Amino acid sequence: MKIVLSLLFTTLFSAGYGQEVMTLESAINLALEYNYGIKIARSNQEIAENNNSLGNAGFLPILTLDANQNNSQVNGEQVSERGTLEFDNEVNRSLTFGSNLNWTLFDGTRMFANRDLLESQNLQSRSALEFAIETVIYNVSTNFYLASLENERLKLLNSNLNLSEERLKIAKDKYELGKGSKLEYLQAQVDYNTDQTNIINQEQILDFQKLELLRQIGVRDTVSFQTKYDLVFDSELVLDDLLNNIEITNKEIDVFRRATEIAALQERASSSDRLPTVSVFAGYNYNDRLNAVGFSFESTTTALSYGYNATITLFNGININRIIQNNRINKEIADYSYEQRLLDIETDLKQQFLSYLNSLELIKLEEQNVLVAKENNDIAKERYEIGLSNAVEYRESQTNLIAAELRQQNAQFAAKLAEIELKYLAGLSLK
Repeated sequence: MKIVLSLLFTTLFSAGYGQEVMTLESAINLALEYNYGIKIARSNQEIAENNNSLGNAGFLPILTLDANQNNSQVNGEQVSERGTLEFDNEVNRSLTFGSNLNWTLFDGTRMFANRDLLESQNLQSRSALEFAIETVIYNVSTNFYLASLENERLKLLNSNLNLSEERLKIAKDKYELGKGSKLEYLQAQVDYNTDQTNIINQEQILDFQKLELLRQIGVRDTVSFQTKYDLVFDSELVLDDLLNNIEITNKEIDVFRRATEIAALQERASSSDRLPTVSVFAGYNYNDRLNAVGFSFESTTTALSYGYNATITLFNGININRIIQNNRINKEIADYSYEQRLLDIETDLKQQFLSYLNSLELIKLEEQNVLVAKENNDIAKERYEIGLSNAVEYRESQTNLIAAELRQQNAQFAAKLAEIELKYLAGLSLK
């Protein structure tokens, strides 16, 4: 299995710099093939599809074929007017077989309610499958960009380490030339080692996030891959449009809506118990009997039977009313659950839209801050090299630069994650 998955990764991921490169599209395609949640939802949908039949609803007749053979050995004596007859190990045998047909013609409309119920359950399972697929794509997309973010942070820390290395070299040169103190040189060494520690910790965070991405995809493989992506934002997202179409496009809402239909059909089906049930039956039976003793030694009979049966429940401890009332309450619960979930999703969508707009604004602001921080760091470096500033000022400018770049990264990926969340809540395609 490991070899198969590695070959599959090699096929779907383009090679680069000695590592496999994962794109969002390839990650989603793998998840659609291997994710266990999708497999489970697909199997449940197949069960609902199989259950959606006229026979399961009760429309079709039941036809049975029966066969039975009995044999016995008899010992004893028989006294009659002709005298006494003794018999030892005599055999009695009987053979019967027959066919019976039973067909319910009317069951208080329960079969019609069952037919609609099975159809609604089938449609609900389809929506559940689509929702499971959308959820997997959402989780994969989210974790893909989270892994990409951690990788960008790692690159930034490596860049920061290069700055610390330059500062360490300058501090060493100044110390060896007698223009700087040993304390300054040692502090530069400590900062350099601290930055190395940060990189080691970040590498672990990145590997953890890659493993989470692989788990969401549903495969087992190593984390020796790089993510390849473009941070492109959808400029056509309009809150009113997302809200207006949410009851149509969101598959989770559709699952809840189907639940209200199912609850209504269950209430309708239980009401049919108040009406009579009418069925017809027909049967054919053949009987062959051999008696070792008795007045009739052998007999053969055939019989054709037919008729109808009608029943109505007059009283059953008021259970029919109880069941109907409970199903009516379940219908109300289903309606409340639908409205509550719709309200939750609408609220989440409004919040995410605000977060999305805020992140887009922060991106613009942090881009300006990064430019200022870079210019400030360049000036601090020049001043430090010629002895116009100390190591503390240089380190502070370096810290401010990496902080600004981290904020810029956070804003960019926060906007992308908010966009993914918006489309997921609205039921829009993420592929």
